[in-house]
Formats: sequence, structure tokens, C-alpha cells
Amino acid sequence: MLPKNETFGSYLRRLRIDCGKKQSELAVAIGKTVMYISNIENGKNSPPATEQLTKIADVLQLALPERNDFFDQAAITCGTIASDIREALEEKPVLKKIVRKVQECKISSKECEELLDAIDRRQI
Repeated sequence: MLPKNETFGSYLRRLRIDCGKKQSELAVAIGKTVMYISNIENGKNSPPATEQLTKIADVLQLALPERNDFFDQAAITCGTIASDIREALEEKPVLKKIVRKVQECKISSKECEELLDAIDRRQI
């Protein structure tokens, strides 16, 4: 997750630097220009579309939890939801009911984590 004062662009910059990549290396690897990367990192451009996000995540070798955060933060910045979440909601409409029920019943974050643990263990 992003700290409250961090933009998507600065988040991307941090991930890129943590991975040891220069803007030029990332740009070449995804078939874009250094200016393209710079404009995203400096907040001049919105986060890229899913195809480019996927390429960036691949180049930065983001592990699944980091990758999910990356896509979520890009979507939040754009005022939408990540494409994998949208697809899941389309494929399994019951997920909408689950989300609404969690909200309606004021299920706590801790209870949600317990639910996720139970799902992981397939005990429900």
C-alpha cells in the first residue's frame, strides 16, 4: 500500500529504484521512452493501462502481493478498480453480494483476515 502522501508515480519510482533499474532500463524493457517513465513518476501522466502495468510489473519482478498492490494503486489513482478484481466480479457476481454484506454487517478488518485465512485453509 501507498503511504498517504505518496503518489503512484513516486511509488513506481521507489519500486524501480528498489529493483536497481534506471528509468532508461525500464523504458527499453517495456518498449517506451525515458520521458514516458519520467512523466509517470513525476505525476504528469496517469498510471498506464493494464498491458503496460503488466510489462512494468514483470520487469520489476514484483512478487504477487506487491504486484497486486501495484495494480490496485494504479487503479485507485485512476478512480477505478484493478482489472483482475473487475473480471472476478463479472465472473462471480456473488462476490458483489459478499462485499456488500461485509459492509452492511460492519465486518472488521480482523474478521475479514480470519475469513481469508479460512478460505486459504478451505475450511468454509
